Amino acid sequence: MMIIDQENYNDGYYHIGKDVEDYPDAVVYIVWSRRGPGKTYGSLWYPYRKGFKTLYMKRTNKDVKTICEYSGDIDFDPSPWSPLNRDFGLNVRPKLLKDGIGAFYNADQDGKPVGPVINYVASLNALKTVKGMDMSQAEWIIFDEFVPLKGEVVKKDEGEMLLDLYETVNRDRRKRGRPGLKLILFANAEEISTHITNALEVVDTMAEMQASGLNIFYDPERRILFHHITDEELPRKAEELHDMYTVMKGTAWADKAYGGQFANNDFSAVKQLSMKHMRCLYHL
Repeated sequence: MMIIDQENYNDGYYHIGKDVEDYPDAVVYIVWSRRGPGKTYGSLWYPYRKGFKTLYMKRTNKDVKTICEYSGDIDFDPSPWSPLNRDFGLNVRPKLLKDGIGAFYNADQDGKPVGPVINYVASLNALKTVKGMDMSQAEWIIFDEFVPLKGEVVKKDEGEMLLDLYETVNRDRRKRGRPGLKLILFANAEEISTHITNALEVVDTMAEMQASGLNIFYDPERRILFHHITDEELPRKAEELHDMYTVMKGTAWADKAYGGQFANNDFSAVKQLSMKHMRCLYHL
């Protein structure tokens, strides 16, 4: 695997590598934002240039199939590696191994795999199959778009499913004397209360961050990093400040789409209050 020890953290995009290097003891990294700051891009590039494998997660077998079926015969490439291939002159291609499970390889001019696996790709729906395979070489699990889009069908126990998968892979790593596994969760702001955020019991922390305007918070006891990528941190580029941005500026939809805010949730009552002189009232 190619090892390139170079990445510009001041290029106007988000870099998961900086969060990992700044908070190396974190086990879980929860990152949310508007669309476009480069969350997925950085999560693939950093391990590639450092030379380690990851397990890239999607929600359904269909998602994985769509990624892996591309053969270079049409202009649209749904692979998350497509922009990196373009920018770095790579030829990383997917290969579907089983329903809901695939892998990415460096490929030759004919698209045939050359060399070892770069990273795995799997769906939550294929959990039983994944748990039966040795994924212990993966140092990160990356769940992309863990907050479902409106209307998307999700399993109510997918939070527990993801945590079970983590435990399986992490246990295999520990048995082989490898360092602990990291779980990286990326989302575009839709709904703050999801099966995964509820299973992790992090909704209150994320709500308090949004209400207070805090964009980065690390909980050392739980070893969870929360990172809300805001326009103040990564200002929108001039070419993005046109068209629908102008039409919808100041609306709740714009707060979600352009500001990465959980605009559909009401945080107006979230505040710090003193409990002095308060009494607990209840009625049966």
